[in-house]
Amino acid sequence: MKQYLFISTLLISLLFLTNLTKCSVAPGTPVWQIAKQILEQITTKSMKKSFCCSGDSANGIDDNDANGDGIIILDIPGKYQLTNNITSQIKTTTDNICLNLNCFTITSTFGTSEMIKIDSLLKNIYICGGILINTGDPSEGGSGIFVDENCSNIQINNVQITGCGIGINLNGANTAETKECFITNCELIENRKGILMTETENSFVQNCHAISCVTSGFELVSSTYNKIISCNATNIANTEDNESSHGFIATDGQGNIFQQCTTKNIQNDGSSGGLASGFTLAGTETDSKIINCLVNTVTSNPSNTYGFGYLLLGGLVSGIPDATGSIIDCFLMENTACNCDYGFAGYFDESMPVKNIGYNNGTNFQTTRIANVHTYDLSNYPPANDAFVMDNISLAD
Repeated sequence: MKQYLFISTLLISLLFLTNLTKCSVAPGTPVWQIAKQILEQITTKSMKKSFCCSGDSANGIDDNDANGDGIIILDIPGKYQLTNNITSQIKTTTDNICLNLNCFTITSTFGTSEMIKIDSLLKNIYICGGILINTGDPSEGGSGIFVDENCSNIQINNVQITGCGIGINLNGANTAETKECFITNCELIENRKGILMTETENSFVQNCHAISCVTSGFELVSSTYNKIISCNATNIANTEDNESSHGFIATDGQGNIFQQCTTKNIQNDGSSGGLASGFTLAGTETDSKIINCLVNTVTSNPSNTYGFGYLLLGGLVSGIPDATGSIIDCFLMENTACNCDYGFAGYFDESMPVKNIGYNNGTNFQTTRIANVHTYDLSNYPPANDAFVMDNISLAD
């Protein structure tokens, strides 16, 4: 009976998939051939959606395709791939471009240059599989990949960017937001900022690594409803005055999510101004979430300010978060901070720090700035300002 039930279920499933995939099946075709045909159809459809754009139909490009200004302009929709290492800038001026860097390297010696530039108002641009190296001065602010305002569906995958002012720069503007972009599996090495998202909305960053950057690994400014997932920022270190070092920071935005991200060794050694933090929500950031993240080791010049694991920051008074900040409706849950000057600090106004763990920090929870944070179960201590503070744990060293 069970065998008949299994066979009946299999046949019904095959009939459903046959209709779904529009396979044409001749009468009397064996079941195994139907299954094989459906599998091939599904695989073909999946491959059509795959990110990589290599293939014989791609147009090969190299430095010989650059104009007199040293720019390779992609102005016709289609597939392109590098055929050699180049020193030219690449610029896209039309929609529907697929650029495969083909494991080659783009090298620039100008700190101000945008190594790959996507003009404003473009959509459906795909970039994958290569290395960008800037040997100029990263303080001059150039970007490895620059996406101008009002672009959408920009996908960047498996690209390594080194030595730029900004590794990947999504540069939206007020009322001209860059939106629905996807950045995956990228490495940002020794840039001033790893990924900067300004006026960006509904975009997605996953499995990216910011290593040995200066001021931030991942930074969101006036951006809304973005997701940063499974990313890490390591060895973010600033030595300049009046500059801060952040693993992850979101400022003046709304509804952003940092989830399953990690930071390690965030350091600020400037002699005046600035601070260091693993995660910071700043300015008027609202309704954003930090979930299941880890901070390990944040330090700052003790004569300057402090190193914070998680910081909700409306402003600063003598290097300490100001209790008049406007961070509201934000949510921190199941995060861990260890080896920081302060594990969790800031002003939680109508916000929710829940089930977080502070371990081996100078101060695990900065109780003067987080309303009624106590050790273990906090449910019996209603906090001020409609915050919800519960079950945070301060572990002994």
